[in-house]
Amino acid sequence: MRIIIRAATLHLGLHKWSREELEKALSLIQKFRYYAKELAKELGIELWTIRISTPKIPRSININKFIDFLDREIPRDVLIATGHMDEDDDRIFNTYTNILCDYDRIYSSINIHSLKGIDVYLSTIKKLSESCLEASTKLAAIMGNPIITPYFPASITSAYINGISIALRYVRDLKYSKWYIDDDSIINVFSKAEAYGKTLANKLRIKFLGIDPSLSPWIDESVGRVIEEVSGDQIPSLSTLYAIRLVNEAIARASNRVTATGFAEIMMPVAEDVLLIRRAIEGKLSLTYLVSAIAQCVAGIDMVALSSEALAKQAVIAVLALSRAKAKAQAARIVLATNYRIGDVIKLRGLEIPVLAL
Repeated sequence: MRIIIRAATLHLGLHKWSREELEKALSLIQKFRYYAKELAKELGIELWTIRISTPKIPRSININKFIDFLDREIPRDVLIATGHMDEDDDRIFNTYTNILCDYDRIYSSINIHSLKGIDVYLSTIKKLSESCLEASTKLAAIMGNPIITPYFPASITSAYINGISIALRYVRDLKYSKWYIDDDSIINVFSKAEAYGKTLANKLRIKFLGIDPSLSPWIDESVGRVIEEVSGDQIPSLSTLYAIRLVNEAIARASNRVTATGFAEIMMPVAEDVLLIRRAIEGKLSLTYLVSAIAQCVAGIDMVALSSEALAKQAVIAVLALSRAKAKAQAARIVLATNYRIGDVIKLRGLEIPVLAL
């Protein structure tokens, strides 16, 4: 078994935002990058991405200058989540189209608590769709209080401490059959990833924040295929939700054996899963079904394209409602594709993003 770390993420506990603090942060980033790679080689782990996450940037700080500083000083192979803002931040409209269009490795989010916040997010992705459509894939709407997760774009550092979180690609390591998930196959992966994360944190003398145990896809490593084989039916079906529940319960049991953080559920970003893309192109996977699946997992409205602003608004309102019902953060990533038709496939950032029907 070859463990794949999807993301080793360094959360920067910036507090004072002084020049001295930033210089210490840059030094920590260099050490983190070095040890993350060296330790992965030593343990025979495949390290897919190295990432940096910052807290929300105070309104007294010039966001554009700060991000330009990060982009200039941080090695090019490191991804960065920063520039996160609350829905009432008046910097939003003058910032996101610049940082997300101009800096390819910058990811960010808007924290939404109200219907007004939904309008702010929709106005932002509409503006992005007019200037650089692919930038929409790097902006998340987060409903509810942000959580500590290595997953981009929703990765926000919410505490003033430096720490490390880990995300995995473990679809191929998961053992399952119809109506059955093997807990040991998950625990084995989690334990090895936790050992990597804790050792890395100890080398840097910072806190290990945990593994986000979410089961997430990457193209042929299809979560959709897992769900279909566990349920015995194609997505979408009435049995799909129960299959999702079984997987989530297994994830929860395994999570109790390690230090866990983040969303900790099945993820269904459509454009990152070959089977979900196929079901969308076939016209079987609809926006309505994805929304209904939020009751059981972090299906969200993730990496999908919608052909109208009105439809996008309905979708995000539904995610906000379900976030409140679950009392748990949910996220949405929407490409507003008003020049495309339902059933079209948009190719952005090397991914195929289907335009969904209601």
